[in-house]
Amino acid sequence: MFTQDHTREIVSGDDGDALLEDRNLVSSPSGLECSTTNPPPPNHVNQTTFTISNLSNELKQQLETRRMEIISNQFNHPQLNQDAQLILTHHLTLDSSTNRSYHRGQILFLHWATFHLIPDTTFTNLQLINFLSTMYKQYNYALSTIQLFRATVTQLHQDPRSLSTDQTLNNFILRLSAQAPPIRLHRPIIDLTPTFTYLSNLNNSHYSLASLQGKLAFLLGVTCFFRPSDLHRIPASSVRLSADHRLLYLEVHNPKEKRRGRRIIKSFQVVAHNNNPTLCPVQTFISFSKRRPSCSSTALFLNSIAPNNPLQTATIQGWLSCLLRKSTSEPRVNVRSIASSLALASGIPREDVVTTSNWSNSQVFENHYRREHLSLFDFTSTLIQIEDLPGN
Repeated sequence: MFTQDHTREIVSGDDGDALLEDRNLVSSPSGLECSTTNPPPPNHVNQTTFTISNLSNELKQQLETRRMEIISNQFNHPQLNQDAQLILTHHLTLDSSTNRSYHRGQILFLHWATFHLIPDTTFTNLQLINFLSTMYKQYNYALSTIQLFRATVTQLHQDPRSLSTDQTLNNFILRLSAQAPPIRLHRPIIDLTPTFTYLSNLNNSHYSLASLQGKLAFLLGVTCFFRPSDLHRIPASSVRLSADHRLLYLEVHNPKEKRRGRRIIKSFQVVAHNNNPTLCPVQTFISFSKRRPSCSSTALFLNSIAPNNPLQTATIQGWLSCLLRKSTSEPRVNVRSIASSLALASGIPREDVVTTSNWSNSQVFENHYRREHLSLFDFTSTLIQIEDLPGN
């Protein structure tokens, strides 16, 4: 059923910024052309190769080296010792979903800046606008990606605050937002019955380890509103069963959310299914724990082919996507959003959904994750009335 573990990285809304969830993040650009508002390129530059996919490996490495040099030197101040510099730059060099999402835009900008002989750390606000407009008009990147590129490139500047607060840049983004196609607020709740039917027919004892892990990941994702990255960050040592096997306790270490800038450990309690043991996350965990091979991996989920090798978050994303396709063909959907909307439709209080899902606040959930925005209340009969008159 499931593909095996792989090393392909996926930067998705499900593991990325809430503002980018469920939107078209990147286009599939072909050949790039430069804006006529920019100075003409040097004669030795080939305009048809201005994309990452068409860059030579040597040029990619040069751009990546320059990117890391800029990031590492941001706090290279004579009054800061080496320890202080490492602390200040540590979050910029982590292999995090945010940094991975920034990588593409930074490489594109550095290539564009080199192409136009523009300084890559002291560029002006107008030069950044030229870059963003080129990406939007000539390469059809979505508005959400342009907004990401703005943050991405700002990080490279020697004075990022000057660009973050620049009114001309802000007005440019506002104008793009006003011109962008309308966003459909209401999306019908996805019925997961086909997926649940499929999972209920999976025999926990006979299917592959990858299939069993996918089933457990999906059931935990639905009941705990997990992202793929949350599932990836469950230590095996944190998982335990109650004495009666009715409760499963687990922890997510270092999720995306923080509290006052500090990393957190979030605890979860999963209750066994009352009616259907084949769809019970607790029973599925028990079956998985019996088949989980002894290995050096400390995480709950592991590489099915080579258990001692790291498991990629993209593999867990692949498991969930494979199962979601049983219920919907809608692109860019995620278990966390669907499960949260199903919980609301089932009468679970919004406050409990927001707390369990670890949303930063209710507004983030309402604006970017909640699917159901269509009231089913009968306003017609309630509001359009006429008092009964004598004789009627």
